[in-house]
Amino acid sequence: KIKTKYNPKGVKASQGQEKAYKLLWGAMNASIAAIQLGEALKNTKIYNDETYRKICTAFALGAVDCFGQLNGLREEEIIELVRAFIQSRYKEFSKEEQEHLFDWLIKNYVQKDILEVKQAGGDFALQFYKVDVKRPIALFGAIFKHKNKYVFKENFKSKKKKLFGIF
Repeated sequence: KIKTKYNPKGVKASQGQEKAYKLLWGAMNASIAAIQLGEALKNTKIYNDETYRKICTAFALGAVDCFGQLNGLREEEIIELVRAFIQSRYKEFSKEEQEHLFDWLIKNYVQKDILEVKQAGGDFALQFYKVDVKRPIALFGAIFKHKNKYVFKENFKSKKKKLFGIF
């Protein structure tokens, strides 16, 4: 039985979507804040590059999937939330790069390494939902473990044409 109606773009989000979206932001902000703790423990630095953004996006997919299931959302609504999160989280980047990130996630989300990161995101989200976070540096652990995996490597190239090769 479908509990919520599918809301295409431009239509107000359902109450479950709004709740899942707020929980997603809370969980992701807590995870991103804990990265500094992981950096101190491992004596390393995490940079906000395309690899970082891909791992964060896969982690967020796990979190939004968890919150979506807890709020009875349909797959379409969960995908909309992921797209909205990417657009809001990476608003300083071009729409083209945001779309690249979303397309990359949709194309590759069944690969083993991405599923591991997604699972870590889902596990963290469930702990966050229950207010029983056992491993606050889960996102850092995923970044540290998967930063050199091929599926997360940088490959975004703008499709905008450069004039005369000098710009």
